[in-house]
Amino acid sequence: MTAAAIARAPRGRTIFGHPRGLAVLALTELRDRISFHGMQDRGVEPGAFTKLAIGCLIFAVGTAWLGAAGLVVDASGRTPLLWAVVFHGVSNLGWLYFAPSATALFTRCAPRSVNGLMIGVLSLSVTVGSLISGRLGGLYESLDSAAFWLLHAAVVGVGGVLFWVIGKSLGARYFGAAPTLATACP
Repeated sequence: MTAAAIARAPRGRTIFGHPRGLAVLALTELRDRISFHGMQDRGVEPGAFTKLAIGCLIFAVGTAWLGAAGLVVDASGRTPLLWAVVFHGVSNLGWLYFAPSATALFTRCAPRSVNGLMIGVLSLSVTVGSLISGRLGGLYESLDSAAFWLLHAAVVGVGGVLFWVIGKSLGARYFGAAPTLATACP
C-alpha cells in the first residue's frame, strides 16, 4: 500500500494499515488454509487423533513461549505485554484445534443413547485437567518462571505425542489407516 493510499484510508477502519475488508479477506483465506475443512477440501485432512495431537502441540508451543519470556525483559525486569497476548492467541488456537475434534470423536463413537453422558465425561476430563493444572500452579513460587512454564509445555507436549502414537497404533490396528472423524467409529 502506498503512503497516499494509507493517508486516504479512513481512520479507525484499518487493520495493520490495510483497509479492514482486505484484512478480513486475508485472514479468512489463512483460516481456510489451516483449518481442517480447508485440509479436507485439499485431501490432506489428518486423522482424528492427529488433530488432538496438533491441538496439544500448539498449546505446548504457547506455554513454551511463556517459558522464554525471561529472554525479552526490559531494564525494569518486565516482559512486553505483547508476549502475553501472543501466548493467549497461540493457546486459544491450540484449544480450537483440540476441543471440536475431541467433541466430535466422543459424539461419533458413543451410542446415541449415551451421547449426552459422553459429552459430560469429556467435560469432566476438562475439570480433572484443570485440577491438575491448579496443583502444578502450586509450584509457581518454588520454580523460576522458565522452569514453571516449560513444565506445563512438557506435560501438554507429552499428551500431544501420546495422542499421535495412539492414533497411529489404533489406525494401523483397527482401521488400516489413521482414523478420521468419519471413520473412527462404526
